[in-house]
Amino acid sequence: MNSEYLIALIGKIKIGIECHDILNVYRQELKITPVSNQEAFYVGITSLANQTLPVIDLRKRLHMQPMGISELYNVITFKTGMNRQLAILVDDILGMEGLNSSSLQKANSNLHNQQDNLNLLFPMIATLKDQS
Repeated sequence: MNSEYLIALIGKIKIGIECHDILNVYRQELKITPVSNQEAFYVGITSLANQTLPVIDLRKRLHMQPMGISELYNVITFKTGMNRQLAILVDDILGMEGLNSSSLQKANSNLHNQQDNLNLLFPMIATLKDQS
């Protein structure tokens, strides 16, 4: 059975986020205010749609070169719990796709690669298996 996923890129990694988890998708300028004493991948907080949200750069979480300052950011917002919302920065948003669970890369028990780092923080995000 297929589910709808928003497909995005982080470096060369193609990820899918199940649509029922997504609140909104933006491509816009952001004023990000840094917050001290946080993990390096937390770039700060921003205001989107009258909500103050923590912002995470998935490139930093995956130990890639950070995005850097940009005029326009690709931002995906979603709920991570009952009342908690989060904004993540991605390199590009490719669109929507109906995917079968067999198309998704599952997490394994070790944390020695980028995929496992992604799944530890965001279990609602899956990487897509190489389709070539």
